[in-house]
Amino acid sequence: MGRNGSEDREHPFGTADLKYLCGMWTSEHAAARWLAADLAAMGLRYAVIAPGSRNAPLVLAFHHQPQIELAVAVDERAAAHIALGMALRTRVPAAAISTSGTAAVNFGPALAEAFYQGVPLIALTADRPAAAIDRGHGQTVRQSGLFTAHTRYETTLDADLLDESALRARIAEAWRAAADGPVHLNVPFDEPLYGITEATTAPLPATQPSASASPRIAPIAPTDRVLVLLGPAPHTERRRVPESCAFEVIADAFSGWYGVEASADRWMRHRTEPFPDVVVTVGGPPMSKALRNAVPDRTRHVHVGAGSWDVWGRLEHVQVEDPMAWLAAMAVGRPERGQAMPLAEVPLQDALSDAAVIAAVGQTAPESASVHIANSTAARYAQLVPWRARRVHANRGVAGIDGCTSTAVGEALAHPDEWVVVVTGDLAFLYDLNGLWVDPEPRNVRVVVVDNGGGGIFRWLKGPKESGLLTRYFEGGDCRSEASGGRRSLEAAAASVGAACQTARSAEGVRAGLDWLFAGGTRDGVKVLVVETDGEASDLAYQRLMNARPNQNETRWL
Repeated sequence: MGRNGSEDREHPFGTADLKYLCGMWTSEHAAARWLAADLAAMGLRYAVIAPGSRNAPLVLAFHHQPQIELAVAVDERAAAHIALGMALRTRVPAAAISTSGTAAVNFGPALAEAFYQGVPLIALTADRPAAAIDRGHGQTVRQSGLFTAHTRYETTLDADLLDESALRARIAEAWRAAADGPVHLNVPFDEPLYGITEATTAPLPATQPSASASPRIAPIAPTDRVLVLLGPAPHTERRRVPESCAFEVIADAFSGWYGVEASADRWMRHRTEPFPDVVVTVGGPPMSKALRNAVPDRTRHVHVGAGSWDVWGRLEHVQVEDPMAWLAAMAVGRPERGQAMPLAEVPLQDALSDAAVIAAVGQTAPESASVHIANSTAARYAQLVPWRARRVHANRGVAGIDGCTSTAVGEALAHPDEWVVVVTGDLAFLYDLNGLWVDPEPRNVRVVVVDNGGGGIFRWLKGPKESGLLTRYFEGGDCRSEASGGRRSLEAAAASVGAACQTARSAEGVRAGLDWLFAGGTRDGVKVLVVETDGEASDLAYQRLMNARPNQNETRWL
């Protein structure tokens, strides 16, 4: 990607004046001008633009900032998730820019996900002037305060009401707040929208450091039986749980830790001892509803590190920089009690199972790759199979299927020389297909679609099957049936966004397909491998994985 694609794009006003391409011009609208200049000066490096007209001042201002790399995504819901993916690894805010009306509303899912993950994301929504709201103008909704419930900071930057000093102070406040999660800046613009002017510079406004919270001390007695839950954390590089953490530990596949049991559901299935006295949590909440429901009232809940959640209604919070060091200090003098589970091998068979396919991806994806797992069944299988990849992530903040592919695309654009692998289901792939409709093309993205004919997660729940309405209303129809277009729809969907696609229906086909995915280099273009799986084989494989028990003679770590 060149500097905002400028090397192969003509000046929109018919001149190739180099000043236009070197940050010497900007929008004539003050709010757009200072947003682009100050955010760039504070460290913003990536922004995703969803095309429109009301946001033209923001487009012009950001285009003229040479420090900021721009991508263009036609779907606002995808655009915001792409920006989220850009911020995952660096923890530096990325921006998503929309036009007015329902376009702005479509930022909601990504902001909610970023809010519950604590990912820095800046939503910039263009708006009509306040006097035009509720007056019958098109593409107009009540955008001020639209995302208050799911942002760390929200304000309207109205240059008709705020002078330069006030505008820039609010921009600086938004940048500070974004360190802890998403922020929303709504920016009204009156016409004309496309005027440009020479850029000027000015020192950033002075900022006050945020006050740090005082930690609450929640000691653990030497006699306490302790369960440590290492929950999802936004896309951190994986490390083995150290021996110094001498407690019983469950490390979620998305926690950034490995070397101990990853599935709380499997841990619950084999649990015979009384429940521990203390549950210590790090990161996000556990996926397992069975574990959440099993914690007795007598058990303390101590959350260590950034963020907190209070699912049991008795939270004790210890704010520390290094939760693992805190756990190691609490474990001094205790015997090692980390629990290992054996790897229950699920071989590829002619009747392919969901688990076998996901396990094959786990063993094949390069160690240097980043793997993004879609929510629903794929995220649960991810807890049961081993992973070679250095980073394994799922959007577990809200755990929706929207944005799973788009988030991966964001990381891929920010790190174009590294593999980014998406493991998704057929419905999730179709639902977020527009995440691949982005410029520049994320050429390092590889997608594996586990096609089990619909929303397979609903077969795991008590109720949908018994209702007699499972296939049509809960699974969304059989996506492989001739009536729905089935197989052709997935291949056509991949082709519609310019992706190369292969379909596998056998173990040999899966092996060949995975070889094809990673043949060549990271600049070969988006590739999609669709694997048709068998429902009965999937049920059997899942039970084998869940029934795996610790091997006392030879421990094999997940």
